[in-house]
Amino acid sequence: MAEKGDRLQVAGEHVNTAGKGDRLDHKTTADDGALQCLQGDCNLAQAGNSTLAKPKEACAKGEKPVVDIKAAYGSDEGFLRKSPQEMRFNAGLKPNASSEELFNAMGKQIADFYTNAKPGDKALMQQNYGLADKDFTPAKVAASIVDSHRKEFNMPGASASEIEKALHKSILHKINTCQMEIDPD
Repeated sequence: MAEKGDRLQVAGEHVNTAGKGDRLDHKTTADDGALQCLQGDCNLAQAGNSTLAKPKEACAKGEKPVVDIKAAYGSDEGFLRKSPQEMRFNAGLKPNASSEELFNAMGKQIADFYTNAKPGDKALMQQNYGLADKDFTPAKVAASIVDSHRKEFNMPGASASEIEKALHKSILHKINTCQMEIDPD
């Protein structure tokens, strides 16, 4: 389980469990990259497509995941139960906050970060979220996050709750197959 002050990259998102008032890094779309860590994600919904590389099924020999799921969570099911609470904690929300509240909090954090970002970082964020400078509001960023996950998971009509569940399963898969990397900064 992530401790306060730990930082992990989670499904194209940088999660910082730093204290309130500390800078929180932002979410990126799976294929576009991010400000600091431009990491490619495997689109699990399209993994069966013969033109795409098949996703890894397990860590290679000698490779270790960034999180020992069994030690930290007891099991994959334990991770899927606790990961939503950890995301809410990282977003400054109550453990029972809805998925909509979670995505809205993420949108606010990213829009706040954008306000003070360097011009080059702002340009990357605009490209990542498909938003113009004047449109970089918490609500529009939150909508962009949800829309990008709907595309990533090939779930066009999914609710925020369904998208969040798919996101946690994707994170678990990436951890279990050594595709998750620690955010170095």
